[in-house]
Amino acid sequence: MRKLLISLFLGTVIALFLLNAQYSIAQDLSSYYQGKKQFYQTSENKIVVRFRKEATVSVKNQILHSLVNEKEQVGEAGNGISIIVLKNNTSKEKIQHFIKEYKNNDEVISISPILLNQKSEEIGALTEQFIVRLKTNTNITQLQRLVTQTRTQIVEQYKYDKQTYILAVNKNSQGNALEMANLFYESGLFEWSEPDFLLFIDKGCIPNDVSFNQQWYLRNTQQFGGITDADIDAEQAWCITTGSSSIKVAVLDDGIQSNHPDLLGNILLGYNATNGTNNTEPAGSEPHGTFVAGIIAARANNQEGIAGIAYNNRVVPIKVLTAVTNLDTMSTAFGSALVAGIDWAWHQGGVDVMNMSFRIGINIQNIETAIQRAITQGRGGKGCVMVGITHNQNRNGISFPASNPNMIAVGASNPFDEKASFSNYGLGIDIVAPGEQMFSTDLTLQGYNQFSNYDFQSGTSFASPLVAGTAALILSLNPNLTQSQVRRIIELTAEKKGGNVYQSNVPGQPNGTWNQFMGHGRLDTHQALLYTQNYCLPTSVSSSLISVSGQGMTVTQSGLNLAVIYNGSFISSTPNSQNIDQVEWQSLSSSVYVSQSGITATAYLSNGCVGGIANMRVRVRNICGLWSDWRMFTVNVCSNSGFRFVYSPNPTSEVLTITAVPTEENKNLTIAAEVDFEVKLIDQDGKVVREGKNQNKEKKLSFDVKGLKEGTYYLHILYGKEIEKHQVLVGK
Repeated sequence: MRKLLISLFLGTVIALFLLNAQYSIAQDLSSYYQGKKQFYQTSENKIVVRFRKEATVSVKNQILHSLVNEKEQVGEAGNGISIIVLKNNTSKEKIQHFIKEYKNNDEVISISPILLNQKSEEIGALTEQFIVRLKTNTNITQLQRLVTQTRTQIVEQYKYDKQTYILAVNKNSQGNALEMANLFYESGLFEWSEPDFLLFIDKGCIPNDVSFNQQWYLRNTQQFGGITDADIDAEQAWCITTGSSSIKVAVLDDGIQSNHPDLLGNILLGYNATNGTNNTEPAGSEPHGTFVAGIIAARANNQEGIAGIAYNNRVVPIKVLTAVTNLDTMSTAFGSALVAGIDWAWHQGGVDVMNMSFRIGINIQNIETAIQRAITQGRGGKGCVMVGITHNQNRNGISFPASNPNMIAVGASNPFDEKASFSNYGLGIDIVAPGEQMFSTDLTLQGYNQFSNYDFQSGTSFASPLVAGTAALILSLNPNLTQSQVRRIIELTAEKKGGNVYQSNVPGQPNGTWNQFMGHGRLDTHQALLYTQNYCLPTSVSSSLISVSGQGMTVTQSGLNLAVIYNGSFISSTPNSQNIDQVEWQSLSSSVYVSQSGITATAYLSNGCVGGIANMRVRVRNICGLWSDWRMFTVNVCSNSGFRFVYSPNPTSEVLTITAVPTEENKNLTIAAEVDFEVKLIDQDGKVVREGKNQNKEKKLSFDVKGLKEGTYYLHILYGKEIEKHQVLVGK
């Protein structure tokens, strides 16, 4: 990633730390933003050094060489700025050495560790300057008095806003720019006060590969007359991750040229299932696998050719196809060799994703069984992500093996975000990805193009590797995901393109709306990675998002069924769309105990009906093993009145009915025919939106809720001196 260092206002840096201060890597650095603190951490191995403008190159080099050894990196950013990358085992003594050298050398005017935000992203470094904006009732005399007291200085009044002043610390100041900015703000004299950070500015994530512009499928700027942004948003995706060398993609094909200049280093040892060796090099008429591999993992930023979508991931070649001499479009394969290739890939090769850009004219049970092994036993039981092609006949029908429901069946789109004219479609298609006019790596000899190491080709064969590469990027972010979770992310985040109607609840297509020509839509790698980043954060199961719902919320002899509502949806006894796979219930009262089955539970009485309130709590765990905080709630224990109150339906969208029914222990007793109670329905702001009494002396009361905003409401039932409190969801 290329970054540009800029200063917000003035560029002359004088001093950063107190002369006699002991430097330490602080973990609680903060500054004020809109009246609240935002916190920073410091990098443990990167430091920014600023030299005087007059310092010569030889002087800077002499100083830097005295500060770092040959194993440590020094980057130059212009304007006298050098970024030093220390070894990972940096000690505090090493940092102190830098500070000492800085203090003793007049040529160095600033040194600062790189600051990180709360996401551990590098944001920049401190300078000597900080900036304040006077409140309307603060005058320049008050500013000057505070400047004198802190031994700071006024650099200038900002010319575009006369209330704003640029200040600076020096070696005699009471603190560094961050400390002084905070001190000035806390004086109450300023609207805001903040350091003048030296910021890291992200200019985007476009690689420097000379033919990157030919790859419209990664960044479509209408190079081929298409539509801007009719691509998979690779540039934005690469700002999140460019992959991990520990995540491997198997390309089951006709071999890969491992010494291709744009694949060199990204091709691992593979397996030749056609002869049982490790020689996976293609023959002269076998360029297909090399072309596929380039789309996945061609090296980036090497000023050579193209960039693969997952260019920091690695490819494992599995040679399963053999080209027929003089018939370049035909290849052969033994079914047993295909099976051996699949099994070797996950068992010996340890791959995470498999790409199979080929079709077979019939279904083969042996291959079906091998696919099943890969998705159940691969990756230590998490399963390999299996990707295949719909094929290129413009037919309504998906080719085998992509027709296997365990595989992601990929069709092709064109530069106009439409289904490519050749792409097969119909029931079973899962997603489309660009597959027309694809530019990728060709054999350096006797390939598609004998005059170049690269060529243009079209086909679903070259859409599939984009999906496989995206799966590799997802697993690079979160290697703990199962194959079904990766598939879900890819399909849920696809863009609904093609000008077609997308339908809900299509059998066999559970991951969002679907269309027979485009599947769940066109691949969007950027959105898939964004979704992955938030897939298993603890906040995704925050207790504040959980509503507890019970049947009446009163424990009787027959028990009380407990369920959880998460974001408006009931969680059943099976994993659900909210990524929750476990619920834990606990009673904190001796009068009630909980019997749990799966993720639902029933509360029972411990010592008979004694009346009163029991304290309960519940928490949920997401599919990544992260638990939420405990959610506390209360339930009634029987009722001294001999009644309990049942409210239904919940959730409700039209009418809510509250009914008084005899408790279990009193159901056979003669009790009063009339029950007096009052009910209030309260919104989240504490406002009573519905209320009433059972004036007709009936045992029930109903509210019309059709006009209420969807969300959580609180039901308060007053009977005698008792108040029952429950949660109700209003909405469909």
